[in-house]
Amino acid sequence: MEVGTPWQDDEVTPQTINWHSTSSEWESRTAMNNYGQRVMGHWKTWLPNRYDQIEDPISFFTSVGEQVEEQVLQISGAMEAEQRAAMETMDYLARVGRVNAIQKSAEEVALSEFLLEPEAQTRESEDQEEEPYPFMDETGMPTDPSHPLWAMAEDDSVSLAQFRQASQEWFEAEKAKMSKSTTP
Repeated sequence: MEVGTPWQDDEVTPQTINWHSTSSEWESRTAMNNYGQRVMGHWKTWLPNRYDQIEDPISFFTSVGEQVEEQVLQISGAMEAEQRAAMETMDYLARVGRVNAIQKSAEEVALSEFLLEPEAQTRESEDQEEEPYPFMDETGMPTDPSHPLWAMAEDDSVSLAQFRQASQEWFEAEKAKMSKSTTP
């Protein structure tokens, strides 16, 4: 057998495969523009439930990429037209910088429609509220400012490991006190 063939080597590289003869999926992926790939990656990472509901992700995100590209061209064209007079007085590098800034602004506006906020993380029991700890403030420190942990936090000679250890011991002790007081 010839060295470098996919069935012989553990690692398959672009040089070992003739991409034109593999699958139409690869050809579809290469047809997807950068915007479609960015949105698809975002949805896979941050919106997995929505992503899983898409019947044909390649076609969907290829279409999204084309829509975004069209919007970017329209928005950047309008912005460049608005700033044409100011740009004519600029030197070359300043003009290039302005055009790049316009391009990035147009991309941000166009992509904002598709780069949605991440889905809320589902908890094991959604109707169960997180147990409040009345002995701890929102930063994780004791509500009592005279507690020794507050002094440790200010002391530069205390290492982070020492502080974490003391904080963990304090937290476990307070939780144990709480569970004893709520047990009949």
